[in-house]
Amino acid sequence: MEGDGAAMRMGNEALLEAVEILSFGSEEEQAATAEQLAAFTEDPKAVSARTAVGAAGALVPLIQLLSSPSLLVRLRSIQVILHLSRQKEFRDIIREEDGILPVCNLLNINANISTWDEQLAQTVDCAICTIVNLCNLNMINRDVVREVGGIHRLCALLVINQVSQEDDQPEACLFREIILERVTFAICALTSGNQPNKDEVREAGGIPPIVRVVAHPRADLRSAVICNAAQALQTLACHHEGNREALRLAGAIPPLLRLMTSGPDNPAAAYAAATFAAMATNNIANKDAMREHGVIRELVRLTTAGHHLPTPYFATACFATSCLMAMCYKSPANREAVREEGGIPCLLDLLVVYPPHPITEKAAWCLSNLAHHSFANQEEICANDGLPLLTALLEWPCTEDAACHESPQLVHAIAKA
Repeated sequence: MEGDGAAMRMGNEALLEAVEILSFGSEEEQAATAEQLAAFTEDPKAVSARTAVGAAGALVPLIQLLSSPSLLVRLRSIQVILHLSRQKEFRDIIREEDGILPVCNLLNINANISTWDEQLAQTVDCAICTIVNLCNLNMINRDVVREVGGIHRLCALLVINQVSQEDDQPEACLFREIILERVTFAICALTSGNQPNKDEVREAGGIPPIVRVVAHPRADLRSAVICNAAQALQTLACHHEGNREALRLAGAIPPLLRLMTSGPDNPAAAYAAATFAAMATNNIANKDAMREHGVIRELVRLTTAGHHLPTPYFATACFATSCLMAMCYKSPANREAVREEGGIPCLLDLLVVYPPHPITEKAAWCLSNLAHHSFANQEEICANDGLPLLTALLEWPCTEDAACHESPQLVHAIAKA
């Protein structure tokens, strides 16, 4: 491995000398030495190179240099720390050496660039990517990023880096797009499975700017920006009642609906459908608002498309079916709307197309919700030969979570008619 070989050729004495320069050298020497270490550790395969740099004691002075008066020194230092943070063991060491706060402090730099500054752009970019690495499979670091104010700084970057439709500085415009892409991905990493961090994003005012990214009218906006923003909204809304409400109040429904109509092969469409499923869970106000905006019609269309999609696109149809399931739960108006939009035949078709598949389970649950206290829906299911299909589910070899366990409830609901 080329990266490993370069580091080993450097030798232990050279690494120790590098640590000495990082600790006591001039700013020019520190920047040059950190640049060398960044080159040695950059290769993703350079595991032993990164281990050697860490074993030589370079991490502590590198963390200290994140507070250097020199922007170039800060940039070269964060580049090395970014590379080291790819390895699991360094994520804990960086935290234990109080490195998370200075990494987050790099986000304080005013990134709303009026005059293009490449060093500034790279420094902010590396700091965000380092935060993502530090939080990867590390719940403690996610908490520490919040405790030192990192989430508030990330949300501030969302606000000041909104991309204008007319930007006369292409480099600065591209940088702002990259920052939005990185920050929204970082928010996904920080909030996944972490309720306090989801609260922090909302309280820091992070939800409205993410919604604005999803709603951006510029056709040439990088697709990864939109996709990451949609994923961030889904992560924020999942299992979090306060954020479900906040998304509706921030006007998320219309732009998410536009994303869902972009085609089932668009990853952002799947995240939009998943966000709607999270928003509809146990939230009557969201269910009503989504129905009023025409979301049910598009969800039914996506389940229909799911009958013909190849395997990579199952996710969009699966999330759409999950959303219909949540929309119909304890909502008579939505049950009627799904029937009126032709949703019942589409859901019954999923029982035929995908046995036994997770989407079939969701379709069976959705049909159960539709049949609950609705004579018209029960009749519609029977009229579309749904009863034999549902009865057949009882004969499937199935796991504990499979669809066949839902069919007895549904058969009983229809039989009551």
